[in-house]
Amino acid sequence: MDEHEFRRILDLFPVVRSGNYCFQDESGRASSSHSAQDEVTEWMEGWTEMDKMDELKENKSQDAFWSKLRAAAERKRVSLITLFGTNLKVE
Repeated sequence: MDEHEFRRILDLFPVVRSGNYCFQDESGRASSSHSAQDEVTEWMEGWTEMDKMDELKENKSQDAFWSKLRAAAERKRVSLITLFGTNLKVE
């Protein structure tokens, strides 16, 4: 893959940056105090935030699942007690 083809394919994808990203052209970049290490740190912090958000969403969906399961089990238990009486043993 040559440079032109690479750039053409790269231009198909949007650029995603953190909310505090500040654009600087190449000439200003060399004299800037914003180092490559700072960029890596911003990138890693962004991924960490995304991971936390995904984890929260996953926990909420799991909580909803378990709540629904408990409610269904409770309804089933109540209906069995009603049907067979209170002497129902669970093994």
